[in-house]
Amino acid sequence: MSVEFAERVCFASPSLLQKFVSLRVINLRNLLLKQLPSSIGDLVHLRYWNLSGNIRIHTLPKQLCKLQNLQTFDLHGCQLLSCLPKQTSKLGSLRNLLLDGCNSLTFMPPRIGSLTCLKTLSGFAVGRKKGYQLCELRNLNLYGSIEITHLERVKNDTEAKEANLFTKANLHSLIMI
Repeated sequence: MSVEFAERVCFASPSLLQKFVSLRVINLRNLLLKQLPSSIGDLVHLRYWNLSGNIRIHTLPKQLCKLQNLQTFDLHGCQLLSCLPKQTSKLGSLRNLLLDGCNSLTFMPPRIGSLTCLKTLSGFAVGRKKGYQLCELRNLNLYGSIEITHLERVKNDTEAKEANLFTKANLHSLIMI
């Protein structure tokens, strides 16, 4: 299937997604998608969503926050993605949020630390306001590696210590930029 065909069929007709409400896995990697329809929020049984390598996506629809069963969301390599929806913290089943290579991410959604099931968070962009700060990592039991960007926004040592990075024994790689 060609990229143009996939983009036209899947997203020119958002009603097409309504026919797949029981879908549990969707792999849309490397399709050069520019945007996603709001009807993506209708896929309430979705557990695994791979959007990696879609280098033209700037934003994601807020309706994706309806995906209460989503466990893995792979966005790695979405180079122009500037932010995640503000209600991302409603994705209570989310275990893996793969953000490596999302170089345009300017800050994380508020209260990402409330996602207590989250085990893999490969990228974190520090924000200035409460709920967006480094201390959101405090209660997360993270595995693997994480790249933390925008460290210039950390106000002081106390704020940095509140992230409890030294207690994250299951992290094997910590990159701080």
